[in-house]
Amino acid sequence: MDVEFVYDYRSPYAYLADTQLPTLGARIVYKPSRVMEVICPPLMM
Repeated sequence: MDVEFVYDYRSPYAYLADTQLPTLGARIVYKPSRVMEVICPPLMM
């Protein structure tokens, strides 16, 4: 079983969650994200 972990690398909560993921006993697939780009995408001109 794989666990897909989508996280914002600047988030302290992502760090705390990452410390608990190994207890699941599954392979972890890391997917970095930038939450602010999702909320406020850059303007395309």
